[in-house]
Amino acid sequence: KLYALSLQNGKPQWSEPFKADGGIVTTPFVGSGKVFVGSFDGNVYALDAATGRVAWKFDDSGWFWSSPVSDGKRVYAATTKGILHALDIGTGKEVWQFNLQQPVLSTPVILQDGNVVVASDGGSVHVLSPTGAQVSSYNLGEKALVQAPLTTDGQIVYVNAMDKRVWAIRITSGRQEKVWQISTDTKK
Repeated sequence: KLYALSLQNGKPQWSEPFKADGGIVTTPFVGSGKVFVGSFDGNVYALDAATGRVAWKFDDSGWFWSSPVSDGKRVYAATTKGILHALDIGTGKEVWQFNLQQPVLSTPVILQDGNVVVASDGGSVHVLSPTGAQVSSYNLGEKALVQAPLTTDGQIVYVNAMDKRVWAIRITSGRQEKVWQISTDTKK
């Protein structure tokens, strides 16, 4: 279930919580008067922010583990099947999709230039244009399972992988350049 609560007093803002047919582990994204959330029932939902009623839903039949993000025109949502979907923010219709060939657990980010960066649980980082064309890709290594959300300042993307390494990758003009990499393994 997904609840909308008042920040002032914690009281429910919707007449009843939204109930999906599967678990919700994604962080909701709020924009354009809607709340966007993915579920283990295989759907991305756009809920009316004022009422909690479903405005639209998109069915992939895969788990949505990573949180949706938006550039104001499209909602980008990735599945554990390895598909990044670009959905029209108003209708939920799929504009394009990109297959990463590996599960996606990490939340994508949007850069200042409008490109979308998405990482797989197989250690690959892909930069996609707003039209869905692959601009570039970067391989962190097969043991660099990326499950934590990506973070960006608009040009540099920060990646935390399960192999106890953190990267800062500058992405400009479609090129990816490693700025730095550190190990968080304190046993070395």
